[in-house]
Formats: sequence, structure tokens, C-alpha cells
Amino acid sequence: MDGDFYTVIWDKELIPPRTCDPAEYPKPRVKQKKVLEYPKDVANFFVDYMALDVIGLIDTSWQACAELNGLDASIGKCRELAALHAIAIDFAKTGNVQIRKLYISKEISS
Repeated sequence: MDGDFYTVIWDKELIPPRTCDPAEYPKPRVKQKKVLEYPKDVANFFVDYMALDVIGLIDTSWQACAELNGLDASIGKCRELAALHAIAIDFAKTGNVQIRKLYISKEISS
């Protein structure tokens, strides 16, 4: 194991009736800069992150989607939101500033 802590629960009523394979998403392309201008780059990243942070919106939308569908998160809309969440989580590594536009276009189109 890699040092993570795990909890084992033996109560059979807490075991879900079915399980699914984990989702696989394409690896994001990492945005790289050749020369870092430390204070300016940190400030720009912070401003971008604050302006584009949609993780909470996507998470809440995913929860609502699952609840509206009888807690079935395997339907198409929930899967789309899960894929967007994966992109949003990787924002710090990728600098993908399109995530807010992607989220808004998905919400408007549904």
C-alpha cells in the first residue's frame, strides 16, 4: 500500500447492491511554461482559479442528478458531470481555463 488509510466495515447493510468499474478519463495535457515569473505567475494562477473554480457547482449538479434519478449515477448526464469534475480537479496541473465554459454549455443544453 502507498500509505493511505482504509476503513473496513463489516456491516453487510452498508455494502452497495451493485458496484461499477471505475471511470477512465483521458489524461489531461499539462500546461508548461519555459520561464516562470514567480510572483506574477502565482497571482495569475490564483485569479484564474478563483474565477474559474466550478468544482462545487459540478459536484452539486452531480448530486442533484443522481438524486433525481433514484440515486443512479450511471445515467448519461451524471457521467458527463463526473467527466467535467475530473477536468476541474486537474485544473491546477493543466491550467485548462475552458472548464467553466464546458460546464455552462452542458447545463444550458440540458
